[in-house]
Amino acid sequence: MNNKVYVITRGEYSNYHICAVTMDEEKAQRLRMKYTCEYEKAEIEEYPLDDEMVYIPEYIPVFKVQFYKDGKNEISLSHFVEKGTENPPKYKIEKHKKLKSDYRNYRGEDLWEYYDVSVVMVAAKDRGHALKIASDVRAQKKAEEEGVC
Repeated sequence: MNNKVYVITRGEYSNYHICAVTMDEEKAQRLRMKYTCEYEKAEIEEYPLDDEMVYIPEYIPVFKVQFYKDGKNEISLSHFVEKGTENPPKYKIEKHKKLKSDYRNYRGEDLWEYYDVSVVMVAAKDRGHALKIASDVRAQKKAEEEGVC
């Protein structure tokens, strides 16, 4: 029997938290990858195992789903929240910009094109569920804006 416990953690200072605990080193490596996101790297801490019970919190990923006017969407992992503490999906419109052309106007200013992007922040078990929930939230908001609901 393994006499070590592997604790997967993330964050620093007040944001430091435990993501998972396992007795299997290979599983710890997989969990470290699972809980690493674009903004925070998960770490593995190793401790000798004693006879105390080990608590394993369950975390749910929060995704940022962006809907563009051309019908495309983009889904990215934002962060994790402890199961049971997740918030309802949040909907907002963000202003994005892109360069219209490769040249500048006569004053040397870039020529920017501004456009709206619908964004939904949603807790879900995977990207597919996040897209489904976000699509439903977006459809509801559009219906409300157009007075259908």
